[in-house]
Amino acid sequence: MSHYDKFLKELESTLVTDMANILNIPRDYSLESLMLLENRLNLIFEIERNPQLPTVLFIGFYLGEALVRNSKGASWKTDDCSDFYDICVEVPSKVDKNQKITLYPFRRAAKFLKNPQYSLVAVFKAVCTLQKMQKKELKNAVENKYKHKV
Repeated sequence: MSHYDKFLKELESTLVTDMANILNIPRDYSLESLMLLENRLNLIFEIERNPQLPTVLFIGFYLGEALVRNSKGASWKTDDCSDFYDICVEVPSKVDKNQKITLYPFRRAAKFLKNPQYSLVAVFKAVCTLQKMQKKELKNAVENKYKHKV
């Protein structure tokens, strides 16, 4: 277990639990709870967007964990990280096992806190949409392959 694997475990058991309780956000890491989190943060940081490290860590972990739990085969990657901004979530392609989407949730959290146009929900929906498109593409490819063998 790497230093950053331990960091993620400690982060969830302390800061994420406390912040979720303060903001009254369920820790189910669903799209609905991510939307609630984003809406609450937009209200809190409406006037001044000066991200504090604990807030970036909380939001980054919540986004990353939502992706891991809701995207089949997604996982945290902590190898070769020089700091927590390098921790990423990899989501495998359903079409090509050698391809993957790499997302940096802590970087996205920092950008979101400086500019709400860097939506957390948009990233989540984009990954889910891409996986659905890939699944449909794979299904069509299989159907076309066997259609010509009749």
